[in-house]
Order: sequence, then C-alpha cells, then structure tokens
Amino acid sequence: MKHLLWVLLLTCSLSGACSSGSEPGDLQQSSEGSYSGDWNHRSNADLPRTNNETNAPDPRTVHGENSHGCQPNCIDNSCGDDGCGGSCGGCSAPSQCLNGFCQEPGCVPDCDGKSCGPNACGGSCGNCPENQSCLDGICAESSCTSQCSEKECGPDGCGNSCGSCDPGYECEEGSCTYNPCNDDPCSTPPNTDIPLLCTPGESCFSDQDCPKSTWMSESQCSDGKCRYDGLRSCANSDNCLQWCRDFYAETYETLPSFSYCEDQYWECSQATECPDSQSICKALPKCNSSNDCVQTWMSQTTCKQGKCLAEPLTCEVENDCYEHCRSFYASTYDIDPSYSFCEDRFWTCSEPNGCENKAKTCTMHIPCSDNHDCESQQIWITQESTCEDGRCVTGFKPCETPALCYDSCTEFYEEAIGSGVEWTYCEDQIWTCE
Repeated sequence: MKHLLWVLLLTCSLSGACSSGSEPGDLQQSSEGSYSGDWNHRSNADLPRTNNETNAPDPRTVHGENSHGCQPNCIDNSCGDDGCGGSCGGCSAPSQCLNGFCQEPGCVPDCDGKSCGPNACGGSCGNCPENQSCLDGICAESSCTSQCSEKECGPDGCGNSCGSCDPGYECEEGSCTYNPCNDDPCSTPPNTDIPLLCTPGESCFSDQDCPKSTWMSESQCSDGKCRYDGLRSCANSDNCLQWCRDFYAETYETLPSFSYCEDQYWECSQATECPDSQSICKALPKCNSSNDCVQTWMSQTTCKQGKCLAEPLTCEVENDCYEHCRSFYASTYDIDPSYSFCEDRFWTCSEPNGCENKAKTCTMHIPCSDNHDCESQQIWITQESTCEDGRCVTGFKPCETPALCYDSCTEFYEEAIGSGVEWTYCEDQIWTCE
C-alpha cells in the first residue's frame, strides 16, 4: 500500500472513511469543484484474485493435515473456522455464516435428517468425504468423481460443493466473479487496472528520521525509505484528540488561539460496517446548526447531534446537476452576471458502477476539444488527463523508471510554482515504482 501523507489525508476526506471535515493544510475541493483523488493507492487486497486466494476450502486440508500437523475439519461445515486457524469457505451476500452453514437472513435452514446437500437457505448442510457422494441429503458410497480440478466454487457433480466465494463475489460457471453492485461491506473489489506508480519517500535509517505520524496515519522507515502504510487503530475518541494535539504541538505553542483539534467531534469507530473492520479516528466538525457546516454543489451537509454530516446530492437527469451547481453559486451569479462556472462544465448523472440499485449522483467534467485542454486537471505526477468524448478524463500514469519519476516531479513543480524558485522536494525523495 502506498500512501503519501497528503494522499492519506485527502483520501479520508473524500471517501468519508476518516473525516468529513478538513484539516489545516489539507488539499481540498478547488474553486472549480474538482478534487485531487487518491491515485497512489495499492494494497495486497487490490491484486488480481487467483484460484488459490479465495475462501474456498483447500481440498488438501479438508480431510488431511496442514503444515502444522492440525487436521482441519470441513466435512460438517461449508463455511467458517476449520479448527486449525483456516476457513472452510465464505458466503455470498446476503447469506451469513452461522454454525458452519451459509444462511440467508430470516431463513431457517432445513438440515433435519441431512448430512449434506442444500439447506433451503442458500447454503449447505455439509460436505461428504472424498469417496462418498450426497444422495438425497445422505452421504453414501459412490463411484462418482468430483469435478473440481478447474473450479473454485459451485457443485462438484457428486452432490457436494467445490467451494464458496468471498463476500461480494458470485459463482459463475465455477469461477468467483466480483459483483460491483453488491452491498456487502466485507467485500474486497479487485483493482487490476492500477499499474505501478511513482512513489516518493524521504530517506531514513530509523522511524525517528521520518515525519511524525498524524492522527490518521503511521509513519515508519522501511528499506531506507519513509512510508505511510495504513491508518492508526484507535481504542477510544480520546486517542484521536491526543494524536491530533501531538501532531499540531508546535502550532499550539506558537498560536495559543489555535483550536482545530478541539473544534472537531471525534469518533473512534469501524472504518466500514464489516465486523472485522479496523477502528479508526473520524473527525467531524462541531456545529450548533446547519449554518455552521460547509456546503458544496455535490453534497447536503446538516447538523445532527452537534456534528456536521454530509449526504451526496442525488439526481435523475444531467440538468439536476446543473441546478445543484446554480443553487450553490447563486450569490456569485447575482453579483457577477457574466459568471459561467456551471455552464462551462460537462455534467453527468449516473449510478455508481452502473448499478441500478444505487441512487444516481452527479459528476463534473471539464469540457475539451483535445488533450491540451486537460493539462490543468493533472494534480500529481501519477495522473494523466486526456480528452475523451468531449470531456477530460483522469487516469493513472504508469511508472516507467524511478529516474523518470524525478523528471516528472521537477517538471510538475516548475509549472506549479514557476522556475527559479528554490524547491528541493523532488531531490529529497527516494523514487520507486510500486
């Protein structure tokens, strides 16, 4: 996982996973409504899935010993713990694993008199030993040969199962395929389209050489390079407040009136609704009324229980997005009749990932005639913006060599702050392709 400090702060503020407020010095929404997204994010969970990286039981451990001498037991279970620290498989949404069986919410499994086969709730009553097949819910001797050599899920042709798919994945012709429209909070979507990216980091000999951790991220020295790999896990909201004060200690000393940390409503809660999710700090601006909350053309922020909570504005057609924009900038239009920000944008209204079960939201694009019109949209060297169908679309710029990363960095800052300015950021970094 590659996280620059400013990228971590930005990612959390945009995704809502860590904060809906803003931190002093954070990159925020520009006056044109564009955001600098997390284009520098990779993790092991993002890598392509293989048949050996699912929650399906390994046929070598269903009946045999693992490398530690433990004997996994998945004969009577279709999901959950195998008794040796491994798993007998997962369940596809909306089913949940209860007592070793996948069950749909509100459904009562019917396994009376059965030792195998369907449980009438989308799960299984169990699997049979290798030399037996499931016949009418009973394991019996059979000459049937299981057909799982090229399958990771689904029926094995002998009444048993070749395995179950991870949450958010569906079994299609024996392979687990991700469903982007699922609502399972524990699902891990594949990101196979993210190439190796230019990744900077200060040189170091120990953790003490790296910029100190923030209230959100941990800094550490790894392989001679400072990295910010992940969010800090909190135990309570007091941790969050203290980490914030530690990070801004120098500012508090020089500016007695500084009160950013005290002005936030701190929560220590799970990053997602998934039961195994990490507990992280979330900063929400304090408020007395909705007038104290920052509004945008893309969200409606209200004051609830003393904290600002944002909900994305929905739309049905593109014109709804234009109207949201006009409403947000109404006072500016009144002052300057020539103001045309909303008219100069390309608006789209669509469901996230094309999912029909999701509410439509607005997306703003810069109109263009060629790639030159999109150069101003590049906010970091890992991005490249091109003109497609009359609008600027930003994607990833693959890392070719660390030397070219340095060249891209110096070129980027020369355009941003002008040539001749003393700026050694690019030289101070160790560049790698990750």
